[in-house]
Amino acid sequence: MMKLFAGSSSIELAEEIANNLKIKISASEFERFSDRECIVRIKEEIKGETIYLLQSTCNPVNETLMELLIMADACLNNGAHKVHGILPYYGYSRQDRITVPGEPITTKLIAKLIEASGISSVTTMDIHSKATSESFNIPFNDLHFTDTLTKYLESKIKKDKKDYMIVGPDHGALERAERIAKSLGTDSAHIEKKRSKAEAISTMELQAKVKGKNVILVDDLIGTGGTIIRAAELLKKEGAEEVSVAATHGVFANDAVERLQNSIISEIIVSNTIPQRRRIDKLTVLSVAEEFSNFIKKI
Repeated sequence: MMKLFAGSSSIELAEEIANNLKIKISASEFERFSDRECIVRIKEEIKGETIYLLQSTCNPVNETLMELLIMADACLNNGAHKVHGILPYYGYSRQDRITVPGEPITTKLIAKLIEASGISSVTTMDIHSKATSESFNIPFNDLHFTDTLTKYLESKIKKDKKDYMIVGPDHGALERAERIAKSLGTDSAHIEKKRSKAEAISTMELQAKVKGKNVILVDDLIGTGGTIIRAAELLKKEGAEEVSVAATHGVFANDAVERLQNSIISEIIVSNTIPQRRRIDKLTVLSVAEEFSNFIKKI
């Protein structure tokens, strides 16, 4: 038998997945003490069951991560046969290398913690770095937002494909841009950027002509919004007619929501891997419940 448990960051997505699978979310209880310590209680019989534990390790990332680990341990302590971790958004994946002397490679530490909790496999969506998957000694699965996003963009572009271009805001996003552009039948390009610090970009250079084009910037996530806004401003300066943005994960750290709302970007498209509590006019949220449901069915 299969049981689906939801962590506090992924309840809405879990409800959609449960509905697709024609099951109910299994009963659990979360409580936080005054010092923010978390306690988890499994509220039904799970002995011998295979558990799918859904939890995005998003803001507040340290709390959601600990909740995931404690919940996995609670399931195993209550007799679960296996616990599969479903992390729609995987926090700490950007800390995959040493950029300044003295730094750790935190994504390796997170992998060790997840394995130590007893989780048998990890499934996520559009992981930021391949180094994260290589940090694990258990099966690691990376699903993609591409199909859902492409269907949505096809409904918008329709027959005007020649007027659109898919652009990656950096070289790392070029493969994603090319894949989506190929599916849509449009051109693709990317922007070259150089960073002076962890989140500070010193220079950006467009690698194509975009004059008169409706440009869709695509990336795996939007953090503070600084990179994507600056890229949009560059595209407009180079003659783009309109600039939209599409990313798998809407992290929206600090004042990103306000910055994006006040930017020249016409639409921001993200998935629901991270719950979006603060909605703005420009924001479109697409569900990825079907991708995760289909994956669980195949296991």
